[in-house]
Amino acid sequence: MANALIKSVGEIGMERLQECVEHAGSKFLSTIRTCFAVSKKGRAEAFGTCFFLKVDSKPYLVTAGHVIDHSDTSTIYITAGTQLKTLTGEFMTSVSPNGNRDKDHYDFAFLELTEAQCAEFQVTHFIEENMISANKADTSKRTYMALGFPASAQKVEWDKPIAHTNAVSHTGFHKHNPQLLSRLKLSGDEHFSIKRDKRVKAFNGPMCNAISIKGASGGVLIDLGPIDPAKLAPNAPCTALLAGLLIEFTRERIVLALKLQVILDAIQKPSLRCAR
Repeated sequence: MANALIKSVGEIGMERLQECVEHAGSKFLSTIRTCFAVSKKGRAEAFGTCFFLKVDSKPYLVTAGHVIDHSDTSTIYITAGTQLKTLTGEFMTSVSPNGNRDKDHYDFAFLELTEAQCAEFQVTHFIEENMISANKADTSKRTYMALGFPASAQKVEWDKPIAHTNAVSHTGFHKHNPQLLSRLKLSGDEHFSIKRDKRVKAFNGPMCNAISIKGASGGVLIDLGPIDPAKLAPNAPCTALLAGLLIEFTRERIVLALKLQVILDAIQKPSLRCAR
């Protein structure tokens, strides 16, 4: 009789988590893009991430406020396939305290897109409202996945120019962090704080040592669902819902994300935003 391979619950759990990470990545990857700006050397360099969202049947591009602030000094481009397309328009952003974005821990920006822009940017998929988490469940008992485009993982062939983009994902758990919240003067009700490990995963690639994740701001935080033994069963469905916007990577090695409901409120209530 051949020896049967016996796996521990932990091993099965990690395999199922990886399956759900791949499911979430395939579901959301087509809705996010890399942002580029022109460097002092005159070359396009990756510096941020953005994603496409549809609210009340209207198309929007959403990113972090500090990403759009680069438009003060450079033209901003986003990827459309392997091409770079100019991003223009009047963005609505969170209100920075005394105009200082470093003190703005809401740090969002969004632009309602025209049909022409959707065509130019080759937008094939939006995050629809049925793909958004209500964020009402106990966050301490759920798994989350950050997905974005770190600058160091993006390459451009300058003579073409052609962009080669690579998304990176990180999974973890939301943990209440009183010290961090006190330092940032936040209540914790509108944010997620996900501990950043020393290992990350390139989407459709292997685990690797964590690279600098500068540039992933403006990416998405995905709710992978509760920590539930029932999810260990073969063919158990994977949950993947948009929970928040990646806005900051703190010195405490915390990924800080803004709950999407804050942005949805600002889209629907002009008093909660300002024009860029």
